Amino acid sequence: MDLRNFILFPHKIKFEIVDSLLNHIQNKKEPIFKLIISSPFHLDKVKHELEKITNLSINHISKTGIYKDTIIDKEYEYLDISPINVSKGNALQILRHYLDIDKKDILSIGDNLNDIAMFDASNIKAAVNNAHDLVKKAANYVTHNSVENGAFAEAIYKFIPF
Repeated sequence: MDLRNFILFPHKIKFEIVDSLLNHIQNKKEPIFKLIISSPFHLDKVKHELEKITNLSINHISKTGIYKDTIIDKEYEYLDISPINVSKGNALQILRHYLDIDKKDILSIGDNLNDIAMFDASNIKAAVNNAHDLVKKAANYVTHNSVENGAFAEAIYKFIPF
């Protein structure tokens, strides 16, 4: 499938409501490019069932407790599902090569587990102050501000010369 058709002709993207996502995935055998399942409930069982499908990468992201989404003032979990070779890191690598930008000139800013792969494709790895602890460990800079208080702008002004 040529992904350019999805960009050039977005009306060709098919949306479908199904009774059972797991049955749909197992029976249709259609490729999954990106799937987000969000719930205020525990998604461990859903993740376990989907992990049986070997061609998927599944990040279980919890926005609860200290990681609560303070922008919308809600606690929730979500599964970030994509094929194994699809990640923010691979996307950044492709874009970097397409635009012919050196890795040393790339700044990536992340807050959650699905952002760690992006750090490998960049030289400057910034985690926002309220990022997941594993993201902070993978970063070489942690902002003083949270997302809500300008963390992205802080990282950009610190590392991008204007």
